[in-house]
Amino acid sequence: MINRIRKTHYAWWMATIGMVVNGFGSIRQSTVPIFFLPVSQELGVSRAALSLIFSIARLEGGIESPIAGWLIDRYGPRFPTVLGIIVGSLGFILLAMAQSYWAYAIIYLLMISPSSNIAGAHAMHAVANLWFVRYRTRVLSLFSGSIRLGAALSTPVVAFIVLNYGWRSGAVLAAIVTLVVTLPPAFLIRRSPESMGLLPDGMRPGEPLERSDQGTTATEGEEATADFTFREALFTPSYWLIAFSTMVRLSLNQGVRVHVIPIFVWKGLSEQGGANLLGLMAFLAVPLILTFGWLGDRFNKGPILLIGHVGTVIAMLTIVNFHGIGPLVVFAFFMALGESTAPVNHSIIGEYFGRKAFATLNGLLQTVGMIGLITPVFAGWVFDTTESYSFALLTFAAVAGIAVVAVLFLRKPIKAVDRVVR
Repeated sequence: MINRIRKTHYAWWMATIGMVVNGFGSIRQSTVPIFFLPVSQELGVSRAALSLIFSIARLEGGIESPIAGWLIDRYGPRFPTVLGIIVGSLGFILLAMAQSYWAYAIIYLLMISPSSNIAGAHAMHAVANLWFVRYRTRVLSLFSGSIRLGAALSTPVVAFIVLNYGWRSGAVLAAIVTLVVTLPPAFLIRRSPESMGLLPDGMRPGEPLERSDQGTTATEGEEATADFTFREALFTPSYWLIAFSTMVRLSLNQGVRVHVIPIFVWKGLSEQGGANLLGLMAFLAVPLILTFGWLGDRFNKGPILLIGHVGTVIAMLTIVNFHGIGPLVVFAFFMALGESTAPVNHSIIGEYFGRKAFATLNGLLQTVGMIGLITPVFAGWVFDTTESYSFALLTFAAVAGIAVVAVLFLRKPIKAVDRVVR
């Protein structure tokens, strides 16, 4: 057994580390919807005002993403991951001491939000793209699935702590779990397989190449996608179609996620019931993410992105037009379906544009996504004005419908030099 562990290719240790960091780190994301109503009531702020914090966080993320991507491309993912975990944990400790809206906003925006983005999304996406080519989408799916599974387990627990002991106790719990569980494995992250004399996808130099499902070798699969420079990728229509699809997915998910427990309360559930349903939503996403990851490594990724947007449309229309627990479960399923295309969304960047500028190109997607940063504020303003989320959710459905049409035009770009060779 010990020899087998020692012989395990480090790529799979990297995958395991990524799942641990993402899975237990997801408790940070769980706090946003769970804290929403208690913080709003204790600090005496409107839903629109509290939502503004998370919209600014999206703007902040859009600004920091290309910089974080450049740093990861240049120096590797370990340092940003370790730094993000430490800063984020300290941020939650300070958040538990916040006594005003402005203190809450400053701590969240300067410490929790940026550290979560860097240590989670940016660094782990880079890990998957650097260490895997043939299995890239599946590993991204494992990372994304671990986030949902962690959220499914932590959301009801954090909600119980918050409802019985206060949101400040929930913040301390998030800090302890993040620091104690995710920091030690983060130190084991390595820059790339080449830095250790290895190859991506669990291959070692000198080993016979395995045939892929498409009948090509792993090396051939890697060479099939030429490495675009950052500038070259920006001049392809495909990149901007992916960017628009990403913007819609991120913006609508953010708009709903911030308000999801208030939305469930609006539809008649208790806060704990809403948290439990949110946990179910995360749990439903796990098999969907893994399925899309498996499909994404074998088939065209464009239709998978399209399915996600269609799922979002169905979710919005269902929760607005129907009542009862059944429609709420349907809403949870199709929202999970829409969110589950995230790993394919990131993997398609690697497939279309290669490994060289992946983190920078992937980071720019977050910048483009900030165009929709007003969605949480918009949803909060709609409720503050009408005491209903209906108009906001119907607007989200219309935007998702536009994304469905846009993705129909998505095609894999061909680099200029490849056209000459062919």
